[in-house]
Amino acid sequence: MPWAVEAEGVHDQLYRTFSFGEHHLEKLAGGIVKEIEFRVPKQCDLADAEGLVERACAERGLMVGMKGSLAAYPGCVHWHYKRPRQTGTLEITVYPKERRVWAQVQDKRKAPWIDEELPRVRRAIEKELRACAIVSATEGADMSRQMRRRP
Repeated sequence: MPWAVEAEGVHDQLYRTFSFGEHHLEKLAGGIVKEIEFRVPKQCDLADAEGLVERACAERGLMVGMKGSLAAYPGCVHWHYKRPRQTGTLEITVYPKERRVWAQVQDKRKAPWIDEELPRVRRAIEKELRACAIVSATEGADMSRQMRRRP
């Protein structure tokens, strides 16, 4: 059955997930949430992802409206990004435990600037993650060579 009921305290929410490629939509009782997964290379250590997300967003002129964590994803870092003097909120989450980075746009918080900026922010973050993976792979190869040289 595509629809399910999830009990949360005294509230029940109907939800359905629609997947297509790297995007999916969740229809919640409060509206639709668009979720976009970012590509995370296997060799990339997400320990530095917090800084690269913040740099990528700052370079696009986005301001942090909120930074915290989500109870459903312990150990994650979650941001609400805004464009000064405009409505709308772009949410970005880094979850190292499951090697995930994603963005969310809630139906009630969408704005035209998000449609414009999200692809650019995503490209910038994915580019940095690829660079991180190359460095990690190079460091791993260097470490292997050093280990073999030891007497």
